[in-house]
Amino acid sequence: MPVRADGGRRVRDRKRQRMSTRTTVCRVDEMACGDVRRVRLGSRDVVLCRAASGDFYAVGDRCPHQGASLCSGSLGGTTFSSQPGEYQWGSQGEILRCPWHGWEFDIKSGGSVWGDPRIRVATYPVYIEQGFVAVGHRPQRWREVSEGSSPESTSE
Repeated sequence: MPVRADGGRRVRDRKRQRMSTRTTVCRVDEMACGDVRRVRLGSRDVVLCRAASGDFYAVGDRCPHQGASLCSGSLGGTTFSSQPGEYQWGSQGEILRCPWHGWEFDIKSGGSVWGDPRIRVATYPVYIEQGFVAVGHRPQRWREVSEGSSPESTSE
């Protein structure tokens, strides 16, 4: 049997083209600030959020506490304490609250707002392309998010 001069590269390139790295999920104008929407990426459910700033973020749909769908939760803010007895409202439109027990997650980093900092939901990169919102299929690594490359909207 003769060997192909390109080493079978064309077949591999076609397979790569079929395995898309992101999925277009909606138009930018379909979601208002504060909206959340469940999107399906292969076998995963992901929550697409539009923060109060207008930026898009995507996080895993399951709460690590007891598995509730975070898409059924609310997107709002939370209280912070700078000293005992003093509370301030903050992060409006950036905190996703679990509908079952109220666990809160920062949609920018996926981290839990209170409690163990290792408790988090997966974050996914979001891309804005020609007026459409696309979500990357691979979750970001914790190190990538914590070092400042959070899944904020990017243009490509």
